[in-house]
Order: sequence, then structure tokens, then C-alpha cells
Amino acid sequence: MAIRVYSCIGRALLPLIFAGYCIGCGSKGGTGAPTLSITGPAQVRLGGTAQYAITDTGASSPSVVWTVTGGGTISSAGLYTAPPVTGSVGVATISAYLASNPSIAASVSVSVINPIPSISTVSVDVGELASSITVKGSGFVPGSTLLIGQTAVTPSSITSTSMVARISTLSLQMNSIPVQVTNPDPGSASSNVATLAIPQPAATITAATRLLDQASFGPTLAAVSHVQSVGINGYLQEQFAMQPSLVTEMPNTYDQYAHMYPSCQNIPDCASDDYFIQNMIFAPDQLRQRVVFALSKIWTVSLTSVPSFYFPHFLNLLSEDAFSNWRQIMQDVTMSPAMGIFLNSVNNMVQSPTDRPNENYARELLQVFSTGTSRLNEDGSLQVDGSGNPIPIYTQAQITAMAKVFTGLTFANEDCSTPSAPIYLPPNDNTVFGANCPMAILDSYHDHTEKHIINGVVLPAGQNTQADISQTLDAIFQDPDLPPFIVKQLIQNLVKSDPSPDYVQRIVNVFKDNGSGVRGDMKAVLQAILLDPEARAGDDPSAERTDAGHLRDPILWFMAVTRALNPSLLGPPNDISAVNYLDYYLYLFGEQPNDAPSVFGYYSPQYRISGANIPAPEFELELPATLFNEAQILDAYILTNRMSPQSDGATIYFDTSASGTLGTLASQGPDALLDAISVLFYHGQMTSAMRTAFEGALQGLPPDQMVRVAVYLAATSPQFRVIQ
Repeated sequence: MAIRVYSCIGRALLPLIFAGYCIGCGSKGGTGAPTLSITGPAQVRLGGTAQYAITDTGASSPSVVWTVTGGGTISSAGLYTAPPVTGSVGVATISAYLASNPSIAASVSVSVINPIPSISTVSVDVGELASSITVKGSGFVPGSTLLIGQTAVTPSSITSTSMVARISTLSLQMNSIPVQVTNPDPGSASSNVATLAIPQPAATITAATRLLDQASFGPTLAAVSHVQSVGINGYLQEQFAMQPSLVTEMPNTYDQYAHMYPSCQNIPDCASDDYFIQNMIFAPDQLRQRVVFALSKIWTVSLTSVPSFYFPHFLNLLSEDAFSNWRQIMQDVTMSPAMGIFLNSVNNMVQSPTDRPNENYARELLQVFSTGTSRLNEDGSLQVDGSGNPIPIYTQAQITAMAKVFTGLTFANEDCSTPSAPIYLPPNDNTVFGANCPMAILDSYHDHTEKHIINGVVLPAGQNTQADISQTLDAIFQDPDLPPFIVKQLIQNLVKSDPSPDYVQRIVNVFKDNGSGVRGDMKAVLQAILLDPEARAGDDPSAERTDAGHLRDPILWFMAVTRALNPSLLGPPNDISAVNYLDYYLYLFGEQPNDAPSVFGYYSPQYRISGANIPAPEFELELPATLFNEAQILDAYILTNRMSPQSDGATIYFDTSASGTLGTLASQGPDALLDAISVLFYHGQMTSAMRTAFEGALQGLPPDQMVRVAVYLAATSPQFRVIQ
């Protein structure tokens, strides 16, 4: 830039004048009169310097005096220093005049613009839902913004050398992330890109929440934080080591029952259900309880024909055996009086050579509980013969022979001792026998003939009841079809509806041999299922979401919503009336615990979505009436913040109030609440489109209402109903 000052301006010279003015008289070319011209940059950044110079003075003594107005300083040599970074942007005027003649002067306007920011260090303090990022450097100004990965963040505090910003922890689920500072106009500029090293927990939020959806009845914020701390395998080992939370044994008469459980004395089924539900929600051994639920859907026993008094023993044996061995489960379920009643093996007596034993348990032990009806490959696929037809596993003659195996069983005495004669449940009588004991063996009522059972196994004549049962269960346990049949159902219940053949094969290998030559080791099988690459494929938050997974059946859906609301149970001892409300709601949803309509359960593990041919067992329960009931009841119980049938009874409180955990987050604005909703309902991966929709629905609501609307929208969304 050149700015000329002329001693006099003639009319003919006007077109040549730009960015300057005249002082005095005369002209440059004609007389050699002195002129001033200032050269230098038109912009200078805050905290920066710029050199200005005088040219074309035409003076014999070109010494000048420099001055500046509007901010900054200038040296006698023309070195301009802009205001510091903490100063203000604007326009400064730099002037100069001849020391020998102050009337000969020039000036220039200089734009003072924002500095170029520079990052020296960046660090993060990772929190449960929100994290604090601190950036150190120079050149930061009010209005500076941070780009953290792909997320633009407005800092909460800024100085010229430091800024602090809060960001959702969900966006930090990776080992490192680029960070850059951008200063605003005038002079908008970006800093160098710094790499933020993120100290990763043992598990990311996404990995932790996915595991909890597979290995518990749903994530809570506390559980997510714990899994992040100890890691996925660490959590599993903790769960394996926990003592089982058992269902309280029930009294042996209806009269005692009515005194113990006044809240549901007219509905005796409610006690066993309610304790099971209570464990689903509150028990610390969540993995065990989730496996009990899975086992109860494989080894189906139903309240449709079994008095509720027999369920605590049945549920407790599943709980105690959940991490033991499949062979132990087979033994204990076979001897359970609940199963004996349900499938007619109790008092299945042989008292003469013409007696024909009941075949129910023998048939379902194979068809439903152990192998299925047709031969399978080890990857779970169907074997076929040369004509493409399925290959049967057993014959009717083998079922008839096996029915004789399960003869000679009756109810035990109340002290679990063996009675001297069969004990029968009288019709229409409230008497209960041996509800908390395995069935007793009366060998004199057993069929002692030779029995040809599956896979060519022959049970010799004259063998006692226990030997026949043990050898039959051993033969089934060793059947090659049992591992793929059972493994696939366990995977479907815990992880995904349609596991790949390779996934099934890998777990079958573990079922056959846990690495130490043990077959049927449940702990090894469950660990392999949950740690398999196919189960953990969705744990990487940066990867594209997969559609693999399974629909939450009504119990899993309702329990996950309830646990997400940080429930608490308060009330008198043994008062389970509040939990009974949940039990009734599950009845309306079509999946009341222990109340499957038949031995085939609530739905078939082979069910496929109509018209799509997609394996999805739980969709058999996805009916319009069910969805309507779920939406209606969810609205009612999150609206009231509690569940209680009466003012003086037990109460389940839900964390939807303004003072609760979610309400406190909501008081900070929708973003903080939606971070929590994303964790609890979407594995920390709520999409931007969903977030925008939520924000629109929550706009202007008070904190408590904001929580209820957010929970309702999340719980009823398709993205939550399917566990991915």
C-alpha cells in the first residue's frame, strides 16, 4: 500500500490521487516538493506486529514521527504492535509526519483482526455421561469454537491461553480424536490440529450397554459405569462368582399362604411370579437371573396346570444350576415336582404288567428340552437323507420304552423323605405335598423290564429307578444333536435370533469340550456365547450399526424400561403387592412369568416373520393388542412416578421426578438428558435424526415432564424394541 501526500493539488492531478490527501502547496513532479507515502499491511492480528515504512518523501531530511490511534503502539522505526490477544478487534489509524515539517503528513487505516489460534496441549477428564476437555495454547478469543472430531463445541470458558468445553462422553468412545480451535471473524482462522488421547475404560459405553442387554435385564447408569470399569470379561467373572438370589419358598397350605401374602391371597400364583420379577429387577446376580429366564423358556413348566406352590423349588433349582452343567440341569428338572405335575411323570406308576405309562415327559424331554425331532449338523442346520427329507432322531417305540423309565416317582414328604406309598394331589383340595423337595422314588412302582431307548442304548431288566433314569439322561446328554439344539436356543435367548452357522458351531465345540474335557459346562458355554466375535460385533461405536439381534419379548422390554428408571422398592416385609402390578401387566402383554400356554412356550424358537422368512421367534408375540397395552400401561406408570396398589402397601418408585437422576440432567437442558436416554435405550448410539426429533418434542417442557416424554418416546421406539 502506498499513500502519497502532496504539497498542493492542481485540478489536473485529481485523477492521480488515491488513499491520500494534500497539505500545503506545490506539486511532486514540477517543483520537487516533499511528499509522504506509507507502505505496510492493511491487516494486523491481535498480538501481532507489522512494519510500516515511508517512501517517496522528496525531502532532504526524511526523518518522520510515527503515531497510532485506535489501539496498539508503534515504534520510531515504524514497527506497529497490535493490541494483545486480550484486546479488542477494530480499526487503528497509523500516521506519520516529517519531523522537519509536521504539516507534511500521511495516515493509513489498519484492520486489527483476531489472532491465529495455536494448540499446545489438550486433555480430557472423562465422566459418566459428560466429559470435560481442556485446551491449552495461545490466540484464543471470545467466540472461539472447538472442533472435536466431527462435533463443533462452544467452550464453557475461554481465556487467551486456555479453554474448557463439555462434551458428551458418548462421542469419545475411541482411543484418540482430532481437536482444532477456530477463531471467529474478523480474520477467522483455525489452529493446528492436535490429537486428544482418550483414556479408554475397560469397556466403552456401547460395549457395556450391549453386554447388559444380553447378560442382564437391562442397563442402569450404575451398571454401565461398573462394566466400563471392570470390563466385559471382568463383569462376567464377577457374575459367575455371585451367590444365587433365590425365590422365597412358599408355605405348604393355602391358609399359611393367605397370612404371609395378604396382598395376593386370592391369587396364589402371584407370589412365585412376583419374587421372580423382583429378582429380574433388583437382584445383583443379573446374569444368573437372565439365564434362569432363558432356561425357563426351554424347560417350560406352566401355571396353567401346576399349582404355584411348586414354582419356588423349580425356579431355585434353575438358579442354582444355571452355571453348573447341562447334565445336572437335566437331572434336577427331571426330579422336580413342578415338572412331574406338568408332564405327568409324578405318580406315573406301574402296578400291573398291563399298565401303560404316560409318555408326556419322555416325549417332551427329547422333542422340546434336549434334541428336537430331527437330526442336526453341529452348526445347527438340518440334516437330510438322500431324498432331502429330515432324519428322525427317535421312534415311537423308543418313546414308549422311555416312558417306562420315568415310572415310580411320587411327591416327597414335607421333610423331603420318601413316603411309604404314592402321594396324590386330591382334586379340589388345597393340600400341598413336597413342594420344596425333589420327587421321591418308590422303586416298587417302577417298570423293571428291559428298555430299548435312543441311539441303541439298552437298559437291562431288573434295574432300579435311579439307574434307569441316570442312564437314560446320560444317553440323551451324549446325543450329538443336543449341543446344537440347546446352544442355538441359548444364543437366541441371549444375543440374536438368527446366529450364523459358524457362531453355533463355535459354541457347540465349547459345549462338547470346555477345554478340560468336560461336556456341558454351562459357565464355559455362556462365556463363549457372550464373548464370541458375533456377539461383540456391535461394540465398536464407530462401526456401522448392524441389524443383527433380536426383538425384546414383553418381559425383557418391560424389565429393561423399569431398570432404566432406577427403581426402588419400599414397603413392609413380604409385601410384594407392588411387584404384582408388574406381573398383571405382563399378563396383559402376553408373557406372564411361568404361565406359557403349553410346553412349547410363549413362542416357537423356529418362528419366522410372516412374508419375510426371517428367523425372529419373539415376533410371534408382537401383536397389535400387545403393543396397545404396552403403550397404555407405560404411559400410566411413568406418569405417576410410582407403582403401588394402596397407600400403605409396598411401593416401587421410578426415577422420573424433577429431583431424580434423569430429572437433574433434564434441568440442565435436553442435551444432558438425551445423553442418558441414549445410553439407557440405544447403547449410546442415538442417531442425529432421532436426537433432533426428541429435542423438538422436549422443547419448553419442565424437567419432570421432559423425563417422562423422553422415556415414553424411547421405550416405544422400534430402535429400542430390537436389541442390536
